[in-house]
Amino acid sequence: MPLAAGGVNVNRFTPEFEKTFFGDMMSIEMRFPFAATLDSSITSDGVTNTDELECGNVTVALKALLYSDRGLTISAGLAVDLPTADDVNVNTASGVKLIEVKNDAIHLLPFIGALFVPDDRFFSQGFIQADFDTNGNNVLITDGTQLRRAGTANDSTFLFFDVGIGY
Repeated sequence: MPLAAGGVNVNRFTPEFEKTFFGDMMSIEMRFPFAATLDSSITSDGVTNTDELECGNVTVALKALLYSDRGLTISAGLAVDLPTADDVNVNTASGVKLIEVKNDAIHLLPFIGALFVPDDRFFSQGFIQADFDTNGNNVLITDGTQLRRAGTANDSTFLFFDVGIGY
């Protein structure tokens, strides 16, 4: 049984590209994650494929250089996580759909970052970013005959903060 205490292997990959424009003052980045992992269609009373190629949610980020001089650089931007991954389904081995979690959520991720390099021996860098789930994911559960909306699963709002220094 793959959904046991030992867990499931996940091998993640995220190819991406970034293109600058406006004299290298702005850029757009796109990420296309995928993983070799558990199938998004789970069989509740049977075997679920654990070697499935699953595509994730595509992220698009618009970035801008706000300030730059000899020792300080500040940038900011907004990333949008788009619901391009598969919905999650829990089915019986006979094909009856028990639960469906729609992949509907759009996440907004504003950020600001800075790099401080006053000389050739010291540096400091940091960023702050929030992650807002704008609309959640619809959850449907069977009533014995058909799937009915049971509610919305919303991700928590996150705040990320990171600082690093080196000498």
